[in-house]
Amino acid sequence: MSRSNDGLDVLVDDDAGTQTKYLNGPGIDNKQRVQTGSGVSYFLADHLGSTNGLADQSAAVVNQTSYDSFGNAIGNLGTRYQFTGREFDSFSGLQYSRARWYDRNLGRFISVDPIGFGGGDINLFAYVRNQPLWFRDPMGLQPGGDVLSQPSTWQVIGAAAAAASAWVPPVAVAATGAAAIYGAAKLGEYTASHPSNPFVNGPLNPFGNPYPGSRPFPPISVSPTSQPYCMPVPRAIPFYRTPTLPWPEPNPDREGCAEEISQCYQLCAKAQFDPDMRNIWGGSVSTCMRGCVSARCQKGLKF
Repeated sequence: MSRSNDGLDVLVDDDAGTQTKYLNGPGIDNKQRVQTGSGVSYFLADHLGSTNGLADQSAAVVNQTSYDSFGNAIGNLGTRYQFTGREFDSFSGLQYSRARWYDRNLGRFISVDPIGFGGGDINLFAYVRNQPLWFRDPMGLQPGGDVLSQPSTWQVIGAAAAAASAWVPPVAVAATGAAAIYGAAKLGEYTASHPSNPFVNGPLNPFGNPYPGSRPFPPISVSPTSQPYCMPVPRAIPFYRTPTLPWPEPNPDREGCAEEISQCYQLCAKAQFDPDMRNIWGGSVSTCMRGCVSARCQKGLKF
């Protein structure tokens, strides 16, 4: 199939001699009419330019659909120009957004933004910064180039108010029902606990009334100052030394031995590879350590 474009918009599709002609409105992705042979249909679009339906010459809707926020269609249209007026490829399930392809099932592009962070989003796969109800991206680069054809703020406010008004009756009914249920529960609680209720504080109580003239099970409050009570007192957990492991006793005769042994070990390690220190090395680490560590610090050590 070959195409003829008028700028960025397709003007004519030629499929083996069968031509489909489009009438484009101002801006971009603003299809107004489609004609194949003698059949003519008119595009019905929303504020994003999404094709919601096709009407014939008598203004009868012959085809319609709806979309979720990221463009998943419910129903089939007789045109490939669908969500935000862009071309949908039924074979791949992707939407052609000129610079790259958009997957409406994932709600994101399948490749990074060609202009990188110049698109204004740190997520290079994101679609219109995850605000598809407000913006569209006809070029696949960044939202804002042709956003809603610059709609009036009052139009947006009016649409929001109309949508909110549709929810007012159901919300009012739900609020009234909740208030009625709450009031009925409180009234039942008050009636059940009232002393004049014979089903609770009288002979009609099938379980008997152990406290005549009062509620069958009144709350019992116990004051620590008037009745005995138990209160745990925190205690420290004792530590017992294992008899087989006596406490180490300080040995003044071995003070400084750790530092001396460390210094000798460093000296022997250096002498192992220094030809000028062969007289200190002695042929092995143990020989060098025995010659370096004093007799006082060698007690109990094995080199």
